[in-house]
Amino acid sequence: MEGFASGSVPKTPAMASPHRNRHIGVHDTNPGSRVFTNRNLEQMMNKSELIQSLSERIKISNDEASTIVDSFFDSMRDALLRGDRIEIRGFGSFKIKQYEGYVGRNPKTGESVQVKPKKMPFFKAGKGLLDYLNG
Repeated sequence: MEGFASGSVPKTPAMASPHRNRHIGVHDTNPGSRVFTNRNLEQMMNKSELIQSLSERIKISNDEASTIVDSFFDSMRDALLRGDRIEIRGFGSFKIKQYEGYVGRNPKTGESVQVKPKKMPFFKAGKGLLDYLNG
């Protein structure tokens, strides 16, 4: 390529970072629109779309819907932090799984590495949700 030192190509904004423009597809102000990801091209609903949907469904302001959604998630986080299991009949259950520490290997160097114990959230779909999704 002429004009570029030693065959380098200028970075366009989309090329500047592998994390930039992670979402592809139509981005508009329609609350019913969906965003598609590069990873799996599946539809997803984000938090602001959830708030908008709640606001429209029960005819409240976005601020009120935001307060409800935030309170719901805060309550769930607090319950999981205490070690409680959350069960929503017909939807599913959430719980924390405790994983013990172990000795792993750094794949680059082969060096042994101590992996710390950790807690991971786990969701199990309920029968009602599974039936709904599978017709």
